[in-house]
Amino acid sequence: MDPAFWGLKLGGKVRVSSMGPRPNAHSGPTWMITKFEFGQRGKRPPVDVFWYEGVAKPPGPIAAELPMNGSLFIGDKGRIAIEHGQLPQLLPVERFKEFQPPKPYLPDSPGHHQQWINACKTGSPTGSHFGYAGPFTEIVLLGNVAYRVGETIEYDPKKVKVTNNKAANGLLGKDYRKGWELSE
Repeated sequence: MDPAFWGLKLGGKVRVSSMGPRPNAHSGPTWMITKFEFGQRGKRPPVDVFWYEGVAKPPGPIAAELPMNGSLFIGDKGRIAIEHGQLPQLLPVERFKEFQPPKPYLPDSPGHHQQWINACKTGSPTGSHFGYAGPFTEIVLLGNVAYRVGETIEYDPKKVKVTNNKAANGLLGKDYRKGWELSE
């Protein structure tokens, strides 16, 4: 989800639906398919993002292109497969034989640990600072909320509320024991 969230500048109001085996109160599912529907964001058109987890795979021949552990982005003109930690592959290969990648415009990362040390010493942000990671995590976890309530949910991040399902709002937070509360 991270490359899609970052690259497509996802966020804002979102509709989320999930399916999987019957929910278990004690653990996550062995598989789950989640659809995130993001509306228009400025000049960017609406986009749907599908997340397949566990043994779930998309239907048809595209499943054969999926990396064992990574991402597959499906567009109007082709696909991008990214195995975790590897370079992206453009598919179908024949269509992109002449493709020339753009010049890199982001500096190479010194790694998570060094970014954290640099942030402590200089105050510079890490690549995945809380201003980015918080909203990203919030969106991803909505897949679990939709799965648990068994319905499509509509989420408004400005209100921090699911606008169409009261039961779903009960899964967005918790009541803390006295003395362990978080300040606003």
